[in-house]
Amino acid sequence: MTSFQPGRLAAPKLQISHDARFVSIDGRQTELSTAESTLLSCLVAHAGEPVSRARLHFALRSSGNGRSVPPRAVDFAIRRLRLKLEPNPSVPQMLFTVRGKGYRFVPPNIRDARARTRGLEPLVAVKLASSLVRSRGLIQVLGGSAPARSGLVRDVIDELGGPPPGGVLWVSGRFSTPDELAIATATAGRPGLPVNLSLVEQLQARASTIVVIDAIAKPSDDIANQIRQWRIALPHLNWIVMTTHPMALPHNGIHDLGPTANAHDAARYIRTLSLDARLILSQLLASPGPVDLALVDHQADATVLEEVDRSGLVRISGRDAGRRATLITGATATVAASLSTSDQRHGQTKARRLVETLVPDFRIDRPWDLLTPSQEVAVQAARHHPLINGAIDDAIVHRRSRDLHVATSAISLMCGCMPRALTGDWLRTRGRRLLEGPHLPGHAAMVHLALAWLETVPFEPLFIGMPSHQRPERPRSMAAHHLETARRHLQQAQALAEEHELEHLQHAMLILRACWAVEQGRPDEARPLAHEARLTHQMSGQATGQALASLLLAELCTRRGEAHAGDRWLSEAIPLLETHHRPNLAAQVRVALGRMALAKEDTTQAALHLDAALVYGRSQTDRTLVALAADLMSEVEHRAGRTSEAALRRREARRALLRLGNPRLIGIHQEFRQSTDRVG
Repeated sequence: MTSFQPGRLAAPKLQISHDARFVSIDGRQTELSTAESTLLSCLVAHAGEPVSRARLHFALRSSGNGRSVPPRAVDFAIRRLRLKLEPNPSVPQMLFTVRGKGYRFVPPNIRDARARTRGLEPLVAVKLASSLVRSRGLIQVLGGSAPARSGLVRDVIDELGGPPPGGVLWVSGRFSTPDELAIATATAGRPGLPVNLSLVEQLQARASTIVVIDAIAKPSDDIANQIRQWRIALPHLNWIVMTTHPMALPHNGIHDLGPTANAHDAARYIRTLSLDARLILSQLLASPGPVDLALVDHQADATVLEEVDRSGLVRISGRDAGRRATLITGATATVAASLSTSDQRHGQTKARRLVETLVPDFRIDRPWDLLTPSQEVAVQAARHHPLINGAIDDAIVHRRSRDLHVATSAISLMCGCMPRALTGDWLRTRGRRLLEGPHLPGHAAMVHLALAWLETVPFEPLFIGMPSHQRPERPRSMAAHHLETARRHLQQAQALAEEHELEHLQHAMLILRACWAVEQGRPDEARPLAHEARLTHQMSGQATGQALASLLLAELCTRRGEAHAGDRWLSEAIPLLETHHRPNLAAQVRVALGRMALAKEDTTQAALHLDAALVYGRSQTDRTLVALAADLMSEVEHRAGRTSEAALRRREARRALLRLGNPRLIGIHQEFRQSTDRVG
């Protein structure tokens, strides 16, 4: 039997059999009916979290052998469960009703642990929820351990009847500047997606959302002013700000959870930890931000993680493979004072090796591995950008040869996958500082190339073949000084590559020069450069570069109305991208091919490409890809006379756009729908 051990003597001791047909309360065994055991199994699988009535009703129907189950059967079964499980059913201790959400099962050990860490008065969550629900509502939470803060937020959201339509955007880390806070807020909503929108534009497109800013390490006037500006510009958002000390913010409510952790007790507890648990703490100490537990250490099993979590110094969030850990505010000094020098040195070594696993190794003959990384590499880099940024800063200060090699790869990767509107200034500054000291010619040429790629807005395969009046506007106009900066970096990279015979970097520069010419409005100059780039990459075996050159040629051909040539270049790029681990770009190219086939009334080819793109987009939760592919697929179904399928695809596109929250793409969808409705 599964046993939930109590944390206090007053709590009942609950045991559940493996098939949930028998339960034991304080030694008293009770048999459950089929409906009761089905609901209990579902609730235990989601212990501590609300489970909707619809989910429970589906579980009853699935176990009913095809028999119809009335909706009220869930409430009746829950009532019977309370009679069998609860000592006092009128005052439940394990099976709670969550207004507007359903039911939540809290085993005794979870409930008691929350009570020990939280220590709240009964009406605190009610008061804070009433303060938060106001327009531009903001509450401050001071101090407290990670479990206490998480428990308070959960209780406040439960009092509100569940999360708002836009959900809860949880931003955690150790922030000391407004830029660090802005980058973390943007990547928390869409990790790994290079959206070239400002943070305010992204948040304006979201539905009503609760933004939780957790663990501001150094509350300052600059961070307070940044939050104050966001609060004024975004009246539909509500804010929960967690800091060590009060901030100069106009708030609707405030609650002090006490000290973040008892330093003496925490230090004494750390010394009793196992070696694996201490090594995890040392690695988190050397990591300036959240780290995926799957990458922390291969020995981080459930027992070790429970040891670390019990310390109250680490916040563990997420589920399964997406679990992340970070030191809470104020815990750095305690952990550093409690760990031995050898443990800390080992943690620093592990943190450096973790960066090396996140960043592909710099090879002079494969620059596109960094400038156009695979989706898996891009997502991991975005999730761990504080760690990668810390490695870049460390290399700039110490100038060790191995660190400079990693920093060259890191800054090139960040230029290729991070949102330009948010990280552009940071990358430009670090790039200039990295180039100031001594460096190898190949490293310097690669940094110049990456900074030029940062300044030149690349073409987007998703929009190839789309009429110019339907294309989204650029996130920012390419100002003259940006283009001039790109030209200067290209010239310096070209000089270094010619002087030291770095031919692979010269081949990559051809594509950047062609992109720069397109931005300057010189397609006649860009066309021969793209042809030369394609041939040189093909001769040197650089498939990714050849595919990018083919995509650029397809873009130039479609702009001139040469649809057949554009279709040929796109078809050439797909196998190159798929065989070299760029399925995301290949799926985008399929959307472009589907659009061009639809324009030629070839619905068979259009359906073939769009269906493949939809399958990939759904599997990767790529909402931009799903939105555009489903929108085009609805037109294919409409022309084939399948109106019901067309309506389903149209709803799928609209749902993906609303979840994505990109106002530029929503405008495309509305204009496309209006144009097709007029044609119909």
